[in-house]
Amino acid sequence: MQKIYLMLLAFLLTSCWNNTIKVGFSGCLSGKLSDLGVAARNSVIMAVDEINDVGGINGKKIELIIKDDAQDAETAKKVDQELIDQKVVAIIGHVTSEMSLASIDIVNKNKTVLLSSSSTTNQLTGLDDYFIRIISSDKVQSDRMASYSKDVLKANTVSCVYELSNRGFSESWFQNFKKQFENIGGKKTFEHSFTSQDNTSYLEIAQTLCADKSDVILIIAGAIDTAMLSQTIRKIDKNVKIISTGWACTEELIKNGGRAVEGIVMPQAFNTMSQNKKYLEFSEKYIKIYKKEANHSATSAYDAAKYLFETLSQLKDYKKLKDNLIDKKFDGLQGEIFVDKFGDAVRNQYLITIKDGNFVTLE
Repeated sequence: MQKIYLMLLAFLLTSCWNNTIKVGFSGCLSGKLSDLGVAARNSVIMAVDEINDVGGINGKKIELIIKDDAQDAETAKKVDQELIDQKVVAIIGHVTSEMSLASIDIVNKNKTVLLSSSSTTNQLTGLDDYFIRIISSDKVQSDRMASYSKDVLKANTVSCVYELSNRGFSESWFQNFKKQFENIGGKKTFEHSFTSQDNTSYLEIAQTLCADKSDVILIIAGAIDTAMLSQTIRKIDKNVKIISTGWACTEELIKNGGRAVEGIVMPQAFNTMSQNKKYLEFSEKYIKIYKKEANHSATSAYDAAKYLFETLSQLKDYKKLKDNLIDKKFDGLQGEIFVDKFGDAVRNQYLITIKDGNFVTLE
């Protein structure tokens, strides 16, 4: 009798397990760079709740397992392996390039899709691997900013500083920018770097940048570091033009930068003024749930989750997930996104600035 009971219990447990689809989320949820990760996590939760509220995928509910990579390479590897051991069909993440680079060998070895909404590093471009992204590579964005600096700002010299905790993004972004800027006639690109810490000397960095006496200062860092550097630079030079990257384009930039970040220009795959009906409905719901506006990380992560769920709904064998995510188009919140055969995305790009304490799309 006991044997029959145990067999029945095992059957019921197996049946319950088979009625869920496990999906992982891995991103930075703590520390100075957590603004991107928290926004992305929020949107993924929202997408999961929506699909589960209508019965899940082919009758199976999504079980979301959330991990904090703490913007630390070893932690990223550890939590991704934990997710793989828990039999997730895919991992949505990471939100920074450096963490995606840290985990790429693990996901490739285990043939588990790593679907990123914001890792743009060129080091993962054009590879037949298990890394898939729905955002364009940083070369697309850096080339755009190089042209803007030369053609619109009329800059001949640019002084750049990049932060090293996300080196897979920041250093390659700088190198691409420098190459393009000088190819189209820029005369000089100064290079500086730093690692963000609690005792970071923003004054020392700002003094070094301003000493270059360049036409434009380029800051490649997270929102808080970009805000603090901008404030310090403005105390030394009120008129120098400052540009940045999409990495800094979150509400933390405005919150911590105040008037010092007014007029900063950044490239972004996110139109702050989009009138797309799907985006407006998403934005309204996000604000209602989380009491704040959805930034680019939130919007892109929602697109990633929806794309994943849409693809899973068409599959009987989840081992074929990777092949069904690549070389196809899908409708995102703000328009069509194409993912090529290498898992790299092609989508519209915009220039964003800050005006009167709000993000505004320039073009």
